[in-house]
Amino acid sequence: MRGTTPRVGLALYPTQPINDMVQAAKVAEHHSFSTLWIGDSQNIWRESFTAMGAIAHSTNRIGIATGVSNVVTRHLATVAGGFASLQEMAPGRVIAGLGTGDSSLATIGSAPMRTNDLERAVGMLRSLTSGEGVTLDTGPAQVRITYASARTAVPVHLAASGPKMLDLAGRAADGVVLLAGADPDAIRRALARVTSGEVTAGRQVGSVYRVLWLPIAVEDDSAQARRLVRPHVARTALRPHPVALPAELVQEVSELRRRYDYYQHMSSSAGHAEHVSAELTARFAVAGDPGEVLAQMRELCRLPIDEIALVPFAADESSRITTAVRCLELFEAIAA
Repeated sequence: MRGTTPRVGLALYPTQPINDMVQAAKVAEHHSFSTLWIGDSQNIWRESFTAMGAIAHSTNRIGIATGVSNVVTRHLATVAGGFASLQEMAPGRVIAGLGTGDSSLATIGSAPMRTNDLERAVGMLRSLTSGEGVTLDTGPAQVRITYASARTAVPVHLAASGPKMLDLAGRAADGVVLLAGADPDAIRRALARVTSGEVTAGRQVGSVYRVLWLPIAVEDDSAQARRLVRPHVARTALRPHPVALPAELVQEVSELRRRYDYYQHMSSSAGHAEHVSAELTARFAVAGDPGEVLAQMRELCRLPIDEIALVPFAADESSRITTAVRCLELFEAIAA
């Protein structure tokens, strides 16, 4: 798709009951979103594999992916079995979105995975979902999934923001979920790191599917739209980045790090979001009235990415899908 208008995916955090998530998935499929990315954080959101199973059963075409999961809160074999089972239910529609762990690990007092451990897990997950045996750290025995085969293999996409993870995605993943915000220069630098990883591994440049994770809000009241995206901006700003933040924002990020509460992760009522400035918001999200959002999206669509995964924010959680459809219509205006 590079060189044309990117596909448009939809990312939803399971903050609502799963039946509501299924209804949102049906609306997303009706409006031809390419992929539905489901957040995974066991202490604060509904269980992601349960949600994905219900969505797989209730839809026919839309891609289904974790946005993103990890292999710490669930054993690697359990994660592989979950993805293989989903692929069996919804052939060709499933993506394993993985990361080093964020709120899912923080809320149980665990540190994120090390990059080299995640790299090894990517290879083993591919093998397990394909029906091949692997040797785990728990012992010399070969571990396999009895019903898995080439037909249940799933592509692995890695969430990445800092240089090490971007490079790893380029070297080892089928796709990358770019957590680089909305600043075109930062996104270009992130893409360059992915390309560098592809070159290092001897892979064809552009072989890794590039997804831009984009928090977004569109309201007739621009100030309201910017307020709505602040919870996502608060967390994204704390990550490693492909380009250094301006000096005037470093202190703000330091204060956010001190105040951040993972049990209010991405919540519209998060207290720490009150400390996100307009400058930081503009760097890490697209928000404003329809005209402002259209102008920002038009610029992002010029970047060499395959898919933009919209992370919609609205005053009412049940209105997130309405916001997503409104944004999709703006994308369609760009493509026309």
